[in-house]
Amino acid sequence: MATESNSNKFNVPVLPIILGGGAIYLTYLGGSAIGKKLGIVKDQAAQAAVTALTEMPEFDKNYFSKLGPVSVYKFPSNRSPDEIAKAIFDSKGFFKDDKDKFWAAIKRLDYRTKLSQVALSFYTLYQKDLANYVSSMLKEEEIKRLTDYFNSIPSGIVAVSKN
Repeated sequence: MATESNSNKFNVPVLPIILGGGAIYLTYLGGSAIGKKLGIVKDQAAQAAVTALTEMPEFDKNYFSKLGPVSVYKFPSNRSPDEIAKAIFDSKGFFKDDKDKFWAAIKRLDYRTKLSQVALSFYTLYQKDLANYVSSMLKEEEIKRLTDYFNSIPSGIVAVSKN
């Protein structure tokens, strides 16, 4: 007669219980600390920086249509907002972001109206919101640096058209 092992007498699946308990711990107890370390979960200060970035009107892809009849600085004919949008998109990596490439692309924007042209190109090319994409790859201090940069450059609106 074969003897039955007492180790799993009730046929309880042990591995799913352990994994489930670990998932609950990470989600409710330690997940926010680990998420903050990984940059997945943002604290209130970081969330405020993201909000400040996403609320900049120039990040809106529809910024020009909201302006009405104005003259603005646009890209010269030999450059395209698509180039900068592509550089920003390509700077985000799966494991590591290329921050040098990102900042080089940003520094090519010398007027805030050009940022809105890049935001429109970015959405057209990748169907993603530029502000949310950028904020997902930057830390709080980098988002602050970015908003400070855009607040320091001219708007690019030259004059209101009198038609």
